[in-house]
Amino acid sequence: MSSSAVTVEPLILGIETSCDETGVGIVRGQTLLADAIASSVEEHARFGGVVPEVASRAHLEAMVPTIRRACETAGIKPTDVDAVAVTSGPGLAGALLVGVAAAKGLALSLDKYEQDQVVQLFEDQANGQESAGLVIADRPDRSIKLDIDEEPKLLAMLEKERQALLKKRVEEGYGGRQRIFLGKQRDRSTSLVMRDQQGRPRIVMQVDAQGTPSLEFLDEEGQKVASYGSGQ
Repeated sequence: MSSSAVTVEPLILGIETSCDETGVGIVRGQTLLADAIASSVEEHARFGGVVPEVASRAHLEAMVPTIRRACETAGIKPTDVDAVAVTSGPGLAGALLVGVAAAKGLALSLDKYEQDQVVQLFEDQANGQESAGLVIADRPDRSIKLDIDEEPKLLAMLEKERQALLKKRVEEGYGGRQRIFLGKQRDRSTSLVMRDQQGRPRIVMQVDAQGTPSLEFLDEEGQKVASYGSGQ
């Protein structure tokens, strides 16, 4: 490639629905082109706080208009988008589900590169512990239409039941098996975990909280077959 060649930075559309606001942003490289927000705060005011079910329905109603407004502000067409980013957690399960389903639909319909994997940046906090990192997962082979058809049923469930179902689906690989994780674990270690097609950890590289490195090779049952470094 000649030094005079022009490199076009990727155009990314981001969706945020973790609480009561539907947010859509569009960036070209590091330049923000549009930032559209739809708030449902008035719908929650009479309850004295955010109601998860109300927030989920508000996101459903606002999603398409907010995406359209962001595209108009940025002066682009949806087909110009190179990648779609979305908040998958932490947040209200039902609200997140709406954003993730919208992002999947966009990614599948606008997939100009015919990719079969999903890249996720995530951050999670619980009981004073934090985990964050980069996840690469296989994209599920089933039709997105199945998720869309089932969405009303999920939104009608109690929040506790929906959380339990979504957790079970993650464990079963419903949304695509995780293949690679790179980031910080809750025990403050830094890890690179590589998994097989069934989502089972097979290679784990880690630097623990004390700075000690280790490398483990696991079999299909999760048992060590070889290890180097700490605790070998």
